[in-house]
Amino acid sequence: MLTWDDNYIMGIEQLDHEHQQLFKMAFQILEKLQQRYTDDQYRLFILRESITYLHNYFETHVQQEEAYMRQIKYSEYAMHKALHDNFRRTILKKYENLVKHNECKKEDIWDFIGTGIGWLLEHISTSDLAIVGKGYLSTAKECLSLNEATLESEINIALISILNINANAKIINNHYTGESFGPAIHHKIVFSSDSRQTTLLIGFERCFILDIAKMLYGSNIENETELLMSTFEILDTNFWTTIGQRFRGNHASFSLKESHFIVSTHLQQEFLHLNPTTSILFTSNRGLFYVASDVTFPGSTANS
Repeated sequence: MLTWDDNYIMGIEQLDHEHQQLFKMAFQILEKLQQRYTDDQYRLFILRESITYLHNYFETHVQQEEAYMRQIKYSEYAMHKALHDNFRRTILKKYENLVKHNECKKEDIWDFIGTGIGWLLEHISTSDLAIVGKGYLSTAKECLSLNEATLESEINIALISILNINANAKIINNHYTGESFGPAIHHKIVFSSDSRQTTLLIGFERCFILDIAKMLYGSNIENETELLMSTFEILDTNFWTTIGQRFRGNHASFSLKESHFIVSTHLQQEFLHLNPTTSILFTSNRGLFYVASDVTFPGSTANS
């Protein structure tokens, strides 16, 4: 459960130590909540203490990290700083308002944990490691030419690098139109990038999502729907943003415009409305998943 992995090591002692402390803090919060999450006042106390810790964390660790990037003249400094600023402006602000109003429902605290942990895992494993030339983003290539084999390879590398999951994903349908494949979680994401809007429809079989959740939180997570869904939403959004950066270069700017779940009964209607130019269904040893978009991958033959 939320254990530190040496794959997250940047090789900068102070920054690595602070990342490890953040993992430790997240584990402690989760452990305490699992014991007393039904206590209204305790949930509010945990949220208030966590927000205070994160403020201090950003005032120390993030400033040091940004100073290091300036020192080495890191070419993607502005992009990386924007990620920090967005976390402060959106995620932290949202939960600060709850604390101000002295309220914290069960779904609020699980949403806070899921969003925070999801953001943390993806950010360290991609953006932070890229600073020192490690991790998935460090080899980003603009307009990478794709075919089915390279697309499968990229997806599998991303799952291992970002989520530490060996899925052995393979394309089984490059004209997927939203047909049901059993219990699944469907997600719609709209990005703005370089003055154009991109829409993604994404779905993972529920067993796939549960595997990730159990890996992060332990085997008793299945009934914590709010925690599961909030973790999936932030991980899924950042996962596909990162893949977009991989193909277009780290300098590519993606601004999130919309993110919400889709009920299964509305999925085919969403497909008809989107009329995707790329729509691919994958199988894997974790379950089925798909991605559909109104943008064609550069040089891709996956939808031809």
